Amino acid sequence: MNDPAVEKLKKQMDELLAEKAMREQQSMQEYIQKTTLEVAVQQTAEVVREVQGQAQLDIEIATVKAEIMAQEKAERSQREKKQIQDQTRLEVEREFALKLAQEKAMREELIETIREEFREKERRAMELEEIIQRIRHEAERKAYHVHSASSIGTPHPTARRPPPVSVFNMEPRAI
Repeated sequence: MNDPAVEKLKKQMDELLAEKAMREQQSMQEYIQKTTLEVAVQQTAEVVREVQGQAQLDIEIATVKAEIMAQEKAERSQREKKQIQDQTRLEVEREFALKLAQEKAMREELIETIREEFREKERRAMELEEIIQRIRHEAERKAYHVHSASSIGTPHPTARRPPPVSVFNMEPRAI
């Protein structure tokens, strides 16, 4: 019963079936690999899209944060600049006020010195006026005595009298 031709055909058929099974298994593995690759590519693409979206979102967030920080820094810088300007202005105003006060004090001191000198000169002028009045009075008294004494002795009416004394230079002057 075992015919060699049948055995040969069986063997060929088994080989063909084994080859077909192997091709089907290989085809199935290729299909699985292809499907796995497609799924992996799709998942990778989704991940990439998510990562890109997240990256874009992160970039936008970072950009907004950078803009906010730059604006805050500019505002802080502006406040510091204004504060420095205000301090400088106050210092200049203080120095100016101090100089004005010093100049005013110097002026007042100078005015007081001038007033004191003027009072001293007035006092000296009054003293000199008193001296001149005493000298004039004394000269008039002497002139009166000389005139009275000369009338007693009756000198000539055209007798020469002593000249009057000048008030300012104390020298005799002609009348």
